[in-house]
Amino acid sequence: MNSTKFILSCLLAANAGQQAFAHNIKSDSVTRTFRDEYNRARIFHGQNIVVKLPPYLPTQDAFDFDMSIADEDLQYLKDWGNNIIRLGVMWESVEPARGVYGYKYLD
Repeated sequence: MNSTKFILSCLLAANAGQQAFAHNIKSDSVTRTFRDEYNRARIFHGQNIVVKLPPYLPTQDAFDFDMSIADEDLQYLKDWGNNIIRLGVMWESVEPARGVYGYKYLD
């Protein structure tokens, strides 16, 4: 599985059965929990992934303990039971100048 497909599956999978949660999981503001279609509390295990230095992009083609999000990194996350990833977005790369968008960064 390539990095992009794994990231998308992490974002769309609520459990090991790969059940899509975009329509099934709701946020309960009273209990401050996520609830599935059966009103069960769902717990997500994940990591924050963000590169805070220019060009704000992780290495994707080789494992690097500090700066990559390569297939090996994603396999480790999956093996450790992660089922969600929060990707940090650095606005300086999204819009490097007013009205100019960094499509390479967004890709």
